[in-house]
Amino acid sequence: MSLSNRFLILLFAFVTSINPAYSKTHKLSVSVGEWPPYITKDLKYNGAVAHLITDILEDIGYEAELVFYPWARAYSQSAKGKDDLTGVWMHKLEREQDFYYSEPVLSEKFVFFHLKQFNFDWNSIQDISDFTVLGMKGYSYGEDLDKAIKEGNINMIDKVTKTKQGFGMLLLKRAQLYPQEINIGNYELKKHFKDLDIEKITYHSKPFLINNSYLLFPKKLPNSVSLLKKFNARLKIYKATGKYESYFKSLAKGFYN
Repeated sequence: MSLSNRFLILLFAFVTSINPAYSKTHKLSVSVGEWPPYITKDLKYNGAVAHLITDILEDIGYEAELVFYPWARAYSQSAKGKDDLTGVWMHKLEREQDFYYSEPVLSEKFVFFHLKQFNFDWNSIQDISDFTVLGMKGYSYGEDLDKAIKEGNINMIDKVTKTKQGFGMLLLKRAQLYPQEINIGNYELKKHFKDLDIEKITYHSKPFLINNSYLLFPKKLPNSVSLLKKFNARLKIYKATGKYESYFKSLAKGFYN
């Protein structure tokens, strides 16, 4: 072997040892639920937030495999350490028993959808106590609404597993209010319903929740703390350079459709 070839081999070995882009990629399983247009099997790159998460993990040397479950199972699988991560979730104090929280990966705006013929207005959570409210299994709606539901002050009926089911029940007048994130609600309406039905539905402009969502790292797994630090550091760079916003600008332009 020539001296020049030996030099090239040594140089390549050095580069791969310091640059994760050239190193052997470790695989991570990320348990998720359907949360279109942010996380879904139906869109390019599995949606904007899925794209963001997998790109960050790739940058720090990991190949992410998204594993789709019903939301409650997505949580339990990762809490037991059967999946390496789970996302995305709102903050709830009890979840800190099972997980470490990342820095926020998504900011969501939640409103009450309802039929246009239903004359609805509200100022506080107490104002909706006389109405039938439809929820989704495994979801948190923020501290105020969650507390009202838990204490029985909100008449929340059958919880659905899919967003489109909620709008279907709203159209059938099985419920009067359907709390949902604006972008998700509008996406699901356009995807699953005819224009005639979409025209029947609106939402109150006052959000009941503006909330951050996070990637969760299970405390059962010994590498979670180290992985969390690496993820947060890369996410911070994305936000500082404007790369973070590019995913959501692409979403608005229909890139993921």
